[in-house]
Amino acid sequence: MSPPEPFMSASRPSHIHFKIGSGATTGTAKALLNWDSAPQTCAAIVAACPFTSLSQHGRNSGDEALLITPSVISHIPQDSTENATQTHAMHDVLFGFEPTGFCKGGAGDVDVSEIAWIYGEAAQAMYWVSEHGPPHDKPPFRQQVATLNKFARIVEEKLFYEMSKNLIKTGATEITVTCD
Repeated sequence: MSPPEPFMSASRPSHIHFKIGSGATTGTAKALLNWDSAPQTCAAIVAACPFTSLSQHGRNSGDEALLITPSVISHIPQDSTENATQTHAMHDVLFGFEPTGFCKGGAGDVDVSEIAWIYGEAAQAMYWVSEHGPPHDKPPFRQQVATLNKFARIVEEKLFYEMSKNLIKTGATEITVTCD
């Protein structure tokens, strides 16, 4: 499957690559970085490469999978200056930072940053928040759409989407992220 390649970049790494699993059960994806719309996000992710983490399925988000970055990236704004959006579509690669107590069942007692990708048509990154506000530990709870920086778009994939979907059954799986 080869999605369209809408973003262009020069003189900087143009792609990030994902490799999930090992051996015969390896999925790969190539994503075009969107330096024009999310320059700080792209720079932070490229600076972190290469790295290995664990991929997992989004718990509340439909056709979404994600990884927690090994080092927390907390200095990137999640607003229009970095292409932040609450609209998540197939092939999107997204970045988010969750401070401690940000949501129910999310970051928990530590800050985390994540890279998420949408591998299917039925997806909306979401999290649970308390009606009482932070630290989001008292009911009642409601779902909140996540505002995430759209910084790349998957332009090639081989078994990557299938393996992402299977994370529901297989659980956390090793993933490697590189760039070129």
